[in-house]
Amino acid sequence: MTSQPVSCAKCRTPLSDLFNAGELRACPGCAAPTLVEVFPALFRERAVGATAETILIEGDAGCFFHPQKKAIVPCEGCGRFLCALCDVELNNQHLCPACLEVGRKKGRLKNLENHRDLHDRTALVCAILPLLLGLWPSIVGAPVALFIVIRYWNAPGDYVQPGKTRLVVAGVLATLEILGWIAFFLFLALK
Repeated sequence: MTSQPVSCAKCRTPLSDLFNAGELRACPGCAAPTLVEVFPALFRERAVGATAETILIEGDAGCFFHPQKKAIVPCEGCGRFLCALCDVELNNQHLCPACLEVGRKKGRLKNLENHRDLHDRTALVCAILPLLLGLWPSIVGAPVALFIVIRYWNAPGDYVQPGKTRLVVAGVLATLEILGWIAFFLFLALK
């Protein structure tokens, strides 16, 4: 079991005796109150990353990006020979970093998400902006916002702020606007 040393922030004394104590304890070196919570990953062996072999036999294929490293697989996008460091496996295809970048930019790789449409923000803008511009634009904006809310309810949301709060607010505002317009037109019709 090899662990990374955890030391006191004040005096740099090793704190291995205080791991996961559950309460503040005094540091053995400076008596500062210390709480040490460690994860089990601290005690695991570190996995060594892929390393490329050097070419030992004259005539072996070398990597396009690292000519001194032995090629293990050709790129399925461009045919370049790749070493273990350059090989990127995506959807059971071996790609070089250049093909991966081109596929990302041009949208050719299906499982690589380039952008995400934020329908919740669009619905909220369609519900709020007409209210700021005057009431008349809401006759178009509210149904559009309500359509977006219903249509994209199960669509993936924002990475940073996941949740349906903006969709709910947009739906409630759009519904209130539509009900307001219905009441207004009924009032005019019955007058």
